[in-house]
Amino acid sequence: MNFSYNILMDIHSHTGVAGAVMSVEQALQWHIAQGYNAVVITDHNWIDTAFEAQKLAREKYNDSIKVIVGMEYTNCRLHMGLVGITEYIEVLKTPTDEQLQEVINKVHAMGGVVVANHRAWTYYAGLSTPSIQDLAAWGVDYIDVTTAGGLDLQMVYYAREAGLGVATGSDIHSIGYANEWMLLNATEFSEEAIMEALRSRKSSFIFDNIGYPAFTNQDAPVYNPKYIYSFPFIIIGQFFHQFFYQTSGTYSFVDGHCGDESKWVYLKKEMAVCIGWLFLAWIFFEILFAIFKGFLLLIKMLYWRLRGRQPSRRYQRAHLLGDDDDGDDDTPLTDIWSK
Repeated sequence: MNFSYNILMDIHSHTGVAGAVMSVEQALQWHIAQGYNAVVITDHNWIDTAFEAQKLAREKYNDSIKVIVGMEYTNCRLHMGLVGITEYIEVLKTPTDEQLQEVINKVHAMGGVVVANHRAWTYYAGLSTPSIQDLAAWGVDYIDVTTAGGLDLQMVYYAREAGLGVATGSDIHSIGYANEWMLLNATEFSEEAIMEALRSRKSSFIFDNIGYPAFTNQDAPVYNPKYIYSFPFIIIGQFFHQFFYQTSGTYSFVDGHCGDESKWVYLKKEMAVCIGWLFLAWIFFEILFAIFKGFLLLIKMLYWRLRGRQPSRRYQRAHLLGDDDDGDDDTPLTDIWSK
């Protein structure tokens, strides 16, 4: 479809407080470098970083990017983007249908819009989510049609048929490539005009499954220093975490996980194989070390022979004669110093 636009938005993004590696300012720099001129900061059940990002954007990046305050309403039923809110909305671990409708109504009362986030992932994670039909009937404004760099065409078609807006968000947690840009046509480059465009539900998107090359801007951010300093421990933790997992379900971001029972599963066979390989690696290292020591000893003996002298009796006893620690000098099996 033909669509005129002047806003390229990321409606779903995160900062370090939500498990991402970027600080608030780095998140803004990353979005600018990726071609966005509007972003909604939607950390999990947290709104303070969104206000911080909005304040920073107004003071330092006002000509480059606009920040809309938001929050990802995250629990064991679904993840919803609450966009354009003015205050924190309480999150329950397992809200009822009626309580979800109340949340949607609160957002609308603040002049905001609601996005049903990454539906494909929601089903994959096993959340007890309402149907898209129910969410549409309750007043959800947009459907997020991208998940982890993939495009959900079924949601695109449904959103069009149901008269809902189509939303795309990077859900950025680490520095990489942008795949999607949500398109809006605002009357001016301001937060108020962008929110007005969002409330109209008229949107489109650009999707590139390869991803836009990162860091095209010389001011593009580097990794969060805290992440860099912790990187070795993160890698070690990830290695050991491969051998066990918890079957309690997806993390709720409210109070523990979403499963009824918490059970740790240990991959014992994989552990045994890993230990076996580590043991073989240790044996191999010991063999190499012994060969290396022997090679150095041979070099020393050749050196002494070329110099026409013998090593000290103490050295011979310790390294050449096989001293049996009884204080006596043992006779070498072969007199390597004879002519």
